[in-house]
Amino acid sequence: MVLNKYLHTIFYTFILTLTFHAYLHADSFRNILSLTSYNYTDDTASHVIEDTFMEIVKKKLTYYGSIYYDSHQTWSNKILSLGGAYLLFPGNYFEAYYGYGINSLDSRADYLTLAYNIEGPSYYLNISYRLSSFSGYSYHLISPGGRYFFIPRFSVWLKPYFSIDTTNNFNYSLWIQTEYRFSQKYVLKLGTVIGDITIDNISVKPVVSHFVSGIAGIDYEISDKLTVKYVFEYLTNESNTGYYKNNLVLDIRFDIK
Repeated sequence: MVLNKYLHTIFYTFILTLTFHAYLHADSFRNILSLTSYNYTDDTASHVIEDTFMEIVKKKLTYYGSIYYDSHQTWSNKILSLGGAYLLFPGNYFEAYYGYGINSLDSRADYLTLAYNIEGPSYYLNISYRLSSFSGYSYHLISPGGRYFFIPRFSVWLKPYFSIDTTNNFNYSLWIQTEYRFSQKYVLKLGTVIGDITIDNISVKPVVSHFVSGIAGIDYEISDKLTVKYVFEYLTNESNTGYYKNNLVLDIRFDIK
């Protein structure tokens, strides 16, 4: 059910108050800018811009705020998300986000994301839950996953996705990715996603179509404060349609104390 505008006003007022408090007590900041283009095999295209700003407070609490804009040839979609992460104890932290979306057809949506993360010397474990609620339709997405470093330079990421919607349609996908650090500044990524649900575009309903994609990317760590990332993905499905995806990410960290 879509929340009414009064609850949204109260919610954002509360979050802005917390954000101002965090700014006064923050130790450091981080900003992640993501630019993505999709070129579909039917000669259409779309572009996604997402900017996420983080305030790290006393190393236990991190506030998040993000703006997502998805522009297609016939419609567009905007999502504003706010939330945070709390360090429960070393290597274990909990995340919670709420997003409010509206598209060019004046259709509203609510997004709720919860996640629990465990980090160790050679591994990373994660389980997340996402509720996407539109007018007359919603779906739940559950995703456990993890990353293991076989050696310090080489790791494998495995993350399945399972979703069920209000019409009881069940969908899945599996993301597998390897990463190899071949120098101090460069990381090479190769992977694939298979399944029957498109997980990239969070603003639309699951697509009931089997697909497979190939992924290749590289990270360039210019300094300990600045990293540039690029990913190329080609996806095709059983109806012989798909897309070419190009994604560029700029990750900036800066301290204020």
